[in-house]
Amino acid sequence: MRLLFIIALLLPFTVNGQTRLIDSLRRQINTSATNEEKLENIFELSDQGINPDSMLPYIIFAEKITAVSKNQINADKAAACRATYYTRKNHIDSSLAIVDRLINKYRNDAEHKSMYLSFLFFKAKTFDRSNQYTKAIMQLAEVIQVAEEQRDTLIQIQAKTGIGWVQMEMEQYREALQWFYKAMNTSSDKKFYKNYGALYSNMASAYNALGKADSAIRYISIGINDARENENLLFLATSLNIQAKIFIDNKMPRLAEGPLHEALEIRKQLNDPFYIVYDMSSLASYYAGNNQS
Repeated sequence: MRLLFIIALLLPFTVNGQTRLIDSLRRQINTSATNEEKLENIFELSDQGINPDSMLPYIIFAEKITAVSKNQINADKAAACRATYYTRKNHIDSSLAIVDRLINKYRNDAEHKSMYLSFLFFKAKTFDRSNQYTKAIMQLAEVIQVAEEQRDTLIQIQAKTGIGWVQMEMEQYREALQWFYKAMNTSSDKKFYKNYGALYSNMASAYNALGKADSAIRYISIGINDARENENLLFLATSLNIQAKIFIDNKMPRLAEGPLHEALEIRKQLNDPFYIVYDMSSLASYYAGNNQS
């Protein structure tokens, strides 16, 4: 499940949307007049999911700035960027060492509650990435509790989705769907579900695993449309991969070629070598299975 098997002609605005933001952030880092502005842009760039090796020089730059400025909040944000880098490079112990320090530091800090919550959530994601599923679910349950106390609706939705994702990893698809619906019913305000295609793509995957093709196709279409509307390339590439898998699993292999190609082109735009290679392999496997040697 972790690397969902799976790529139509890529719409130019879809690729350019996120790459424009990334390019803009890079320019602002280079041209900003103050170190504070540079740091703000570096922290935002870290959230864009670019290749970790491409992000590393910016993290090092941020660490140098914060070492001189003595601004502890910015130093901790830079440390969180470093932890993100370690997680994406699968240096899990190094990442957890940083995030545990940050969690302990901000646990009782009434002024920076949102930072504390974000560190808790990051730790849960790190457990999931390292296949520590029981720890991930326990951590996400704590995230939900703290998010409820802080009345942070978005994090509640994300954490409930996260529990559903972990249960999919354990092939507990019916239980996963229950959590996805809990996430969907957390709020009636649709703004919380804009630019959040992960919820719909995960629901599609769970329904597909349960053999419910109509529901799977319906929800993956919602996820893809959401990603296109919000120009979110990461969600779009993932959703296209899932759509292709749904088509293949349900005896519609000819429909899978377009999404496979589009996802591969998005990965190239994002310059993520691992997923470029993975998606190339998926496309090759599709052609092999479809007698297009």
